[in-house]
Amino acid sequence: ENFEMDSWLIHPNSIAAAIVLITSGILLVYSAISVPLDIGFYFDQDVCDANRDLLGFNVFVDTFFVFEIFFNFGVGVIDNGTYVDKQWEVAKIYLRRRFWFDII
Repeated sequence: ENFEMDSWLIHPNSIAAAIVLITSGILLVYSAISVPLDIGFYFDQDVCDANRDLLGFNVFVDTFFVFEIFFNFGVGVIDNGTYVDKQWEVAKIYLRRRFWFDII
C-alpha cells in the first residue's frame, strides 16, 4: 500500500485504530446486553435511580461512542484498494458509509 508518511490521519490498520475498534465492539456487546435488561427491569424508575451502580460506566460508554464518531473523521480509509488520507475525501466516505450506523 502506498500512503503518505506526512499525513496526520491515523492509518486504518494501525494499533490505535484497532484498539478503538475492539473497544467499540466490546462496548457494543455490553450495550446490547445491558440496555434490554435496563428497559425490562427498570422501566418504571427514573433513569438516574434505575441502576446507580453502573451509571458512571454507562456515561463512559455513551461518551466513548460520541468520541468514536469524531475519531473516525481522523482515520484514513481504504477505498477500492487505495489508501485515502485527504481529510475531505475521508469525511465524504465516512459520511456516505458508516456515519449513519454510528449516529444511531
